[in-house]
Amino acid sequence: MDAAVGGEELAGLAARLPPHWIKEMLQPPRVDDLDLGVPRIEPPAALAGICTTEPSARAGHTYGKSYRDVMRALAGDLPNPPDLVAFPRTEADVVDVLDWAGGAGIAVIRYGGGSSVVGGVEYRGGGHPGVVSLDLSGLDQVLEVDAVSRAARIQGGVLGPALVRQFAGHGLTPRHMSELASESLALFRRASSSPRWAGGWPPGPVAITPCAVRISTISWSPFGW
Repeated sequence: MDAAVGGEELAGLAARLPPHWIKEMLQPPRVDDLDLGVPRIEPPAALAGICTTEPSARAGHTYGKSYRDVMRALAGDLPNPPDLVAFPRTEADVVDVLDWAGGAGIAVIRYGGGSSVVGGVEYRGGGHPGVVSLDLSGLDQVLEVDAVSRAARIQGGVLGPALVRQFAGHGLTPRHMSELASESLALFRRASSSPRWAGGWPPGPVAITPCAVRISTISWSPFGW
């Protein structure tokens, strides 16, 4: 919401379009006006410090960034928001959330950069007593870099620009640049391993653990970007 285009800037953009393209200007709904329902679950006391049921967090973790997602959010159509959002800070936090949710039959949806355009962060199941959005933004560090093999172990919540900055401290750069600043490591890795980015096949090897990814697609860069 803080980065939303509005006012004169929005009017200027609209003026560039043919008049018949715009029937009305949609305004983002206020969080207080959204019907999110009452959270059906509460975290155990041991997890309360990393979980929130704040309406803004629940609304913001309901959808990804596809056109369909954006239009439904603008219309205030959020029938299945997560009941709570968890912000783990360590791998142990992730394990604890999954243990609690698994034992209670609660659905858990991984949330990285929130840039999914295929419904990857949206709850589309049924029958679960509650839904948790597991936001990995707190797990955003490059844990280990092997300059000889050019491999790295990276936490799963790091976004593309932060990954580039941390590699720069080692005189390295990801082999390919991210398309979106909001991409998390998983999407960054998929996009950069595609033939159109890599210029060949196969991509570098990848090993995935619950909270980190080990990749060997790092290149030396004399330019620091």
